[in-house]
Amino acid sequence: MAPSSAPPSRCPTVGSAPADGCTPPVTDPPLRPSPGATARTRTSNFSPTSGTVSYREWWAGTRTRQDGDREPDLGFTITEKFLPERAKASWIRTAYLAAFAALGWLYVLQRELQPIRDQLKHPDEKILPALTSYDVKAPSSRRQIHLIHEPTDIRCVLVSMGQHGVFLPGLGNPLSCVELSEAISRRVGGSQSMLNIRFDHAQEVPWPSLAHIHLGP
Repeated sequence: MAPSSAPPSRCPTVGSAPADGCTPPVTDPPLRPSPGATARTRTSNFSPTSGTVSYREWWAGTRTRQDGDREPDLGFTITEKFLPERAKASWIRTAYLAAFAALGWLYVLQRELQPIRDQLKHPDEKILPALTSYDVKAPSSRRQIHLIHEPTDIRCVLVSMGQHGVFLPGLGNPLSCVELSEAISRRVGGSQSMLNIRFDHAQEVPWPSLAHIHLGP
């Protein structure tokens, strides 16, 4: 019978050294650092100028101290930056623009909304009190604007976007941002700090598909 022409199987290398009696191939397709990763070298096993390394060199360079006295030659630094306050400001900005498009200039130029404009102008400063909520059960496709008249101590414009909700000062005798935030805080309770509010006679405003410049709703 003619010898098989199939190439020999490669050695298992994930999480362990090559199996006994198994010889790794001399070279493998070149490995390149991921975009954005920071590479550092301690020996000549890896050349940052060429950006490639053979299989044997890679394996020799990544063995830990328990396999000898050698440290890994290749390291990666991944930096993830998330600023919760910036994220909240982004939702408030979206809600503000949606309310402006739906309700017009007469609404958005109320003095009670000036702190929101100040916050958007200075995103790295903490100007606004807490005006956002999160509903994990809400569908991600939700887009709603409600004029809340009752209860009167929390009258507002509620803009809902997916799981996120933003409370904005209302139309006609609006509360200030501080008064609105304090009213919301008084209604937060329970072991999971859930916001429990029942809105009676809420008036839904159609979600704007285009930004129309008009005086009012």
